[in-house]
Amino acid sequence: MMNRKILDIVRLFLISPEFFVLVLFWDLFSLYPKPMILLGSEIVREGSMVQYIALLPVALLTMAYSLSKDALRPLDGDKNRLLYEWPEYWRLKFRALAALFFCLVASAGSIGLWVFKMLLAPSLLGVGFAAAVVLALVSTTSLYLGYLRLREILQGGS
Repeated sequence: MMNRKILDIVRLFLISPEFFVLVLFWDLFSLYPKPMILLGSEIVREGSMVQYIALLPVALLTMAYSLSKDALRPLDGDKNRLLYEWPEYWRLKFRALAALFFCLVASAGSIGLWVFKMLLAPSLLGVGFAAAVVLALVSTTSLYLGYLRLREILQGGS
């Protein structure tokens, strides 16, 4: 059982929309650095509204936290017993925690980039911010869609 859980955790990180986002941004940065340089330059510029993009992953982290609590406890009171007794409940819990982890990484990276924006190359700044925002969006959206599906199943939908 322990090997199965470890394999599932590895699969959760390597075969996920979030991992795809990171690979996609790495490829985009490698093939088309100019848009990332423009974005990074805009972030460094004082008075630019784009520099406040760093707050979006933090906002999405708070939303993901609320969603993960709701996903692990979707119904009121004793109605969650069926979910808690489900043998695969651990998978749901791992996925909720992974979504929180991805949002936390995106938030920490975004804040770190914002704090050190004057020391970093515009290309790295641009790709970092773009990846952080999209990573947090994808992770929160996946968590939300899972939560909606879970509620649908528990309330008798198919």
